[in-house]
Amino acid sequence: MNDAYKKYKDQSVQSASREKILLMLFEAAIKFTKKAIQACENKDISERGYNIGRAFDIVNELNSSLNHKISPDLGKNLEQLYMFIAEQLVQARERDVGAQAGRHARVDLQPGPGGDHVDLL
Repeated sequence: MNDAYKKYKDQSVQSASREKILLMLFEAAIKFTKKAIQACENKDISERGYNIGRAFDIVNELNSSLNHKISPDLGKNLEQLYMFIAEQLVQARERDVGAQAGRHARVDLQPGPGGDHVDLL
């Protein structure tokens, strides 16, 4: 990544609203999950583990940023969702590439019609 682009990215994150940062985190988690799936299909264990780890870190960050005081029910539901996703990522990291064929955990990261579904291998 060239220096100008890196500076632009850093500046866009630093000046972003809380909502924009959350959206960026969701998008990054989806991106790393998709990369992990691709790496699994390519039997690239190292790349799979790296991308699962990145997605896991983001999900944990999202979980730790929850404010249960604003909406206790929503906070509880999101926490349960994030914990489920984190558990699926841990299981995906631990599975052997050969044992993964045919076994998928489907997680709806964008609920509703037309939402993005991500298969965690």
